[in-house]
Amino acid sequence: MTQHRIGLRARISMRRIVFVSVSAAVLLAVPAGAVADAGPRSAGKPTPASVFGAIGHISTETDAQVRAFWTPQRLHEARAYPVTPATTTVSPPARLPAEPAGPAVSVPGSSPTVRTQSAQVPAVLPGARSKVWTNHVDAPATTIGKLFFRAPHGLAWCTATVISAPNNNTIWTAGHCVSDGHRHFYSDWLFVPDNWSVYKPFGTWTAYKEYVPDLWFNLSLHGYDFAAIALRVRSGQRVENLTGSQGFKFGYGTWDWKGLYAFGYPSEVFDPLRPVNGSLMRYCTGNAWKSAFSIFAQENLHCDMGPGASGGPWLQDLQLSRGWGYLVADTSNHYGDDNSLNMRGPHLGSTALAVYNAVKNLP
Repeated sequence: MTQHRIGLRARISMRRIVFVSVSAAVLLAVPAGAVADAGPRSAGKPTPASVFGAIGHISTETDAQVRAFWTPQRLHEARAYPVTPATTTVSPPARLPAEPAGPAVSVPGSSPTVRTQSAQVPAVLPGARSKVWTNHVDAPATTIGKLFFRAPHGLAWCTATVISAPNNNTIWTAGHCVSDGHRHFYSDWLFVPDNWSVYKPFGTWTAYKEYVPDLWFNLSLHGYDFAAIALRVRSGQRVENLTGSQGFKFGYGTWDWKGLYAFGYPSEVFDPLRPVNGSLMRYCTGNAWKSAFSIFAQENLHCDMGPGASGGPWLQDLQLSRGWGYLVADTSNHYGDDNSLNMRGPHLGSTALAVYNAVKNLP
């Protein structure tokens, strides 16, 4: 059994992904829903938090430093998340307690300040082959963009989404686009909403503070591969007020979401006859289902989007008349070999709500 993280280059050979053994007694020794700050660079083990809580990180780079770092040349040199996943030790799923049930929380999205398109959303026709999304400078495209960052292996990008939050400045992405899953955070995040080829109609936004689940930060569990980032205010503006936002549904028991749209900026699709380079946003449509292997606790969707699509939203009930739907998962990895069309994303339960709550009110 192998897993291919969608942020990897397709040419990287597969490694076996298994889990660290953790005592349930230790995991439950702290309050549920707690939040801890890992501190700048997260050099060691963070302050203990609930196993289903969130770990935070304050960006040590200033807005000016991040903007100075991301020169046009470096943006061009960035690659679709090329980190090889680590190998750990097998742990029976029974050693991890079940995620506590929480309230089912549904928050609507919001429309962008300016609406310029009136085309209809393409019909949901389940199929694994992605297509280019052509409606730009309008939602949903305005709410989805490239997320550039710096990791030890080099410069990379993922996909991220503006979601509704009281601070009007929150984006959602994959945990592996924020932390390596081995107690370290990356740096120099730069979000470019509606990044369409060389166009940046809504400019660029830098990160202020980032949160991931404890179970991602410490154990790299793909079922908790998600993150929330608070962006900095830019010239008195907040990103959601310009781009609009996607809503979300966290804490629902539903796994078989119907009529989904999954978006991303892949540098590759699993079809050698259809080359792509990551400059255009693509999408898949279809219905989700629960993994047959419950240890992974992930949603599944047939889709061919590869590296770079990591963190992209899976939207339910997307309506172009309003420009938003409900985020119910984010792209994490592919199961199987490099040609697998079974794309996976975490099921967003009470831990997702804890991560969101840690970010939503940040200034």
